[in-house]
Amino acid sequence: MLVKTTEALLAALEERRAAKESWLAIIDHGESGDPMAARQQHFQADERVESLVPQVVDQLQLARIGGLLEIQLLELEPEGKLEILRGFLADRNLQGLLEDGAPEEYTELVEAWYQTSQTRDAARRLNELRRGCFTLSEFKKLTAEEAPSYRDPEAFFRALATFEAFFERAEAEEEAERLADATHSNSRFWLRRYDALTEHLQERTEDLIAADSLSYELADLDTFTRRALVAAIDGGLIRQLQPEAKPKSAPKEVTTITRATN
Repeated sequence: MLVKTTEALLAALEERRAAKESWLAIIDHGESGDPMAARQQHFQADERVESLVPQVVDQLQLARIGGLLEIQLLELEPEGKLEILRGFLADRNLQGLLEDGAPEEYTELVEAWYQTSQTRDAARRLNELRRGCFTLSEFKKLTAEEAPSYRDPEAFFRALATFEAFFERAEAEEEAERLADATHSNSRFWLRRYDALTEHLQERTEDLIAADSLSYELADLDTFTRRALVAAIDGGLIRQLQPEAKPKSAPKEVTTITRATN
């Protein structure tokens, strides 16, 4: 979805640029044409751009929360599409949307962490299913059979989506080796994502506990996510808080007595 919407935005940007050049050519250089029609065409192209910007922003944010941003941006690298998007967002001070960081809001951070933990497990399951498969068709057949009964189908399909991206970029010649490389890369990708989010979650949760406000944040979570977080806290997510060290007292001034000599 993000890739298609971004490509539509880039096409609209090119259409707007061409329409503006045609309009300026008529009014500034006297080329033939209806200036009012050219002006209207430029405005319509501009409206098309502005209508697509919120969609791209929303989809970038969703991709960041779901951990799919890095993978989806790879699909925009050919033909310089990613650089064009980066420049456009920078002009609007939105370049931070292309950074695959942790969500700012605590509830979003917990949800992203929970989704990632589920997708990490699904990626591991894909790696297990891949063993014994020598072709992509064999692997797809197994995953199609597994998907309906898997405990978190959404996580399973997220893991499949990133696997496909890794498979397309695998460099091994043999299909079995490409399958192995892709499933291993996929599993490592989601593990890195999970570890990074866990570190952020650990720090943020410790701050909330210290401020005695964790219960307010827990109330905003859905049942499954809240249970997962509480279980993680009980399981050692929070480091043992060390008591604040007492400030050292200033050393007493020592007077040195010098023995008098005759």
